[in-house]
Amino acid sequence: MDPRVRSTVTLAVLAVLLVGGALWGLNAVTAPFPGSGEDEEAPLCTVRPVAVGDEITPGDVTVSVFNGGAGDGAAGQTLGRLERRGFGVGETGNAPQRVPRAQVWTPDRGDAAAVLVASHLGAEIVEREGLGVGTTVVVGPELDGLRRGLRSTTVEVDGTVCSPPSSATGP
Repeated sequence: MDPRVRSTVTLAVLAVLLVGGALWGLNAVTAPFPGSGEDEEAPLCTVRPVAVGDEITPGDVTVSVFNGGAGDGAAGQTLGRLERRGFGVGETGNAPQRVPRAQVWTPDRGDAAAVLVASHLGAEIVEREGLGVGTTVVVGPELDGLRRGLRSTTVEVDGTVCSPPSSATGP
């Protein structure tokens, strides 16, 4: 190989390595420090205590919606509608079982957040552990949209509510 061609190729390879190293170094220098919190996701809700007599509104409740046999995208669409009503946004996904219309899953049938959410869906409240953060809704194929629903409800039993971080200061 001609020495001039070999020198040109060597210089070209070294130039590419130099530019690549400079870009990598710039990226490393401008990245946030590990543990600085900038690369961590914000929580979807903050659990806070509620006492008998407190009023909770949709803005105090984070909702997660799961598809229990409804069409593709039903969980996301339902969560979007609830968000427009003021509820906080939790998670979406598929439920482990089918439901006919809509159910709100909660470990305590008297949970004020579950009562509030159920009123907007005409949903049955089922005593069962939830699937996502906040109040769990499972939607089925017979759900035909939202209803008027309560604007607020009164807490009847001391407990907790999973609120969007912006409303975590509470009632």
